[in-house]
Amino acid sequence: MSTQVAEARLSSPPKPAAAAVHWQFVWAWLFVCVFYFLQYALRSAPGVMMPELISAFGLTALGVSSLLGLYFYTYSVFGLVAGASLDRYGASFRSR
Repeated sequence: MSTQVAEARLSSPPKPAAAAVHWQFVWAWLFVCVFYFLQYALRSAPGVMMPELISAFGLTALGVSSLLGLYFYTYSVFGLVAGASLDRYGASFRSR
């Protein structure tokens, strides 16, 4: 009996199987990161070019900010429409 205990103590614990890389998840995360970067660039670009937009459109700062706000208003409304459509019809484009 004591030899079995000694063997159990001396033997190393079983090694877990090597974790396989799921490349689909990696590509999905890269796609999400690129999309997030593009959205960040779209949100911050008007703030950088505000003087050029004021002179190009001949508006005040309030007028240009209202014009740029239209993008976000439509983005939010169509986000709700897209979400409701995905809930109703699903993400696949198959005919039912």
